[in-house]
Amino acid sequence: MDDFNFHTQVAVDSGGMCPAGYVCPRGTKHPRQHPCPVGTWSNNVGAQNLSYCQLCPPGLYCNTSGLTQPSGTCDTGFYCALGASSPKPFDGLTGDVCPIGHYCIVGSAAPTPCPDGTYSNTTGAESCSDCPLGTYCLSEEGIQPCPKGHYCLGFGVEGILPCPPATYNPHLGLSQVEQCLICPAGFYCEDWGLSEPTGPCQAGYYCIAGVNFPNPDGNYSTGLGGACPRGKYCPEGTSLPIPCPPGTYSDRLYVADITGCRSCPPGHFCAGEGLTAPSGNCEAGFYCPGGDSAATGSEGGLCPPAHYCPEGSVGPASCPAGFYANLTGQWLCSPCPAGHYCPEKTSDFAKFPCPPGFYCPDGTKHPSQYPCPRGYYNPELMTQSLDSCLPCPPGHYCEKEKLTNVSGKCKAGWFCVSAAWNSQPFDLDNYTNANCLCPATATGGRCQPGFYCPTGSPEPLPCPPGTFCNTSGLALPTGPCSPGYYCEGGAIEAKPTDGETGSICPSGAYCGKSCFTALELLAR
Repeated sequence: MDDFNFHTQVAVDSGGMCPAGYVCPRGTKHPRQHPCPVGTWSNNVGAQNLSYCQLCPPGLYCNTSGLTQPSGTCDTGFYCALGASSPKPFDGLTGDVCPIGHYCIVGSAAPTPCPDGTYSNTTGAESCSDCPLGTYCLSEEGIQPCPKGHYCLGFGVEGILPCPPATYNPHLGLSQVEQCLICPAGFYCEDWGLSEPTGPCQAGYYCIAGVNFPNPDGNYSTGLGGACPRGKYCPEGTSLPIPCPPGTYSDRLYVADITGCRSCPPGHFCAGEGLTAPSGNCEAGFYCPGGDSAATGSEGGLCPPAHYCPEGSVGPASCPAGFYANLTGQWLCSPCPAGHYCPEKTSDFAKFPCPPGFYCPDGTKHPSQYPCPRGYYNPELMTQSLDSCLPCPPGHYCEKEKLTNVSGKCKAGWFCVSAAWNSQPFDLDNYTNANCLCPATATGGRCQPGFYCPTGSPEPLPCPPGTFCNTSGLALPTGPCSPGYYCEGGAIEAKPTDGETGSICPSGAYCGKSCFTALELLAR
């Protein structure tokens, strides 16, 4: 049946056209028999079937049947999709409460996401709130805590700000730059937006706090760190330089570990910590081998006996020969006392008495240093000077050095005055009597004509009266004076005529063999 016939039929049955909000299919008995269902409406007159009923448009609702127009706009906090039957739909198909992160104003056809920098954390929101401090808000993600290494001013991504260099942030939700933590001592924070320090301070440097590079230069930084100073060392991650320990020092910058602290040099001491140079010389009477922390030698000590230690001694020095030290802590050795000798490294000179045959003045080094010279001898211990050596007695000789007794008697035909060193001395050839020794240093000589010298003679003996001694070196007279002559003494020939040692027998006298003096002749 065409439309004309349909309308005609309705008109015939109902007395008029099918009203708006209804449909009148064939067989309809009255005009309001078939209303458009809830969620739809129709303003068409003469509608023949339900296809003429339109779904309630988005943002509106149609809460009763037979509507000729929507009932009204969707409530705030809700959205109404196509075919909504309530201002506060909940079925999720035709609409629903406004979800979290969205807002729905009156007549909303769909939830509107909160724009960046705002948020909604409840359902049914009719508006979005500004993003709070310490968070950032994105339309797709909603409210988020501020990430580590940053602080957030409460906007979208543009409100996410990195913590500056020299700071870091290990926590979520910071809202201001002052909450970024200062880089801790011993570490550096080099970049923006760090959640932890970049790393430890470089060895050879120190970082107090708030440093943004590993090797701060103390000459240009703000005093937060710098090169490891002299007298100290700085391992990796140093916050405060570590002083070099006692017994060491450092005169260099950038020392990275304790091995860079130099051992105190020998002969010096380094007292206290953090020295840039040795404290001074080792004290006199002590020795410092190196690494010493006290002037009295913490590694060394008191100078031992038989040694000496002047100021700045590296080690004990042995007393040289001729000196001794019988006490500890001596800064010099004493001269060996007279009557003794002192070998090298002597502590007790009494153990070394001067031996017989020698003499020992002050500072004698060894027992044979000063022998008694030839012509002298010494039978005593602990003699002190050359005067202690005794001259060889008259009639004897002392043939070599260092004698403790005479060598023997002077040889027959010679005489030994004193200090003779030869059994046949030859340095005196004009001896006449004991009152004339020329030179004074003469030790003896060969017996001259007119004299004779038995073994051990201290001086020549004049040839006795009645005899003559005609050659030198006689041990006994040559023989008796010749007959007809007399010999007074000291005659050098058998027939003397000089009138002093003898002469021809005078008138009125006779001279037999071995005739004596002229007085003796007259007396006869």
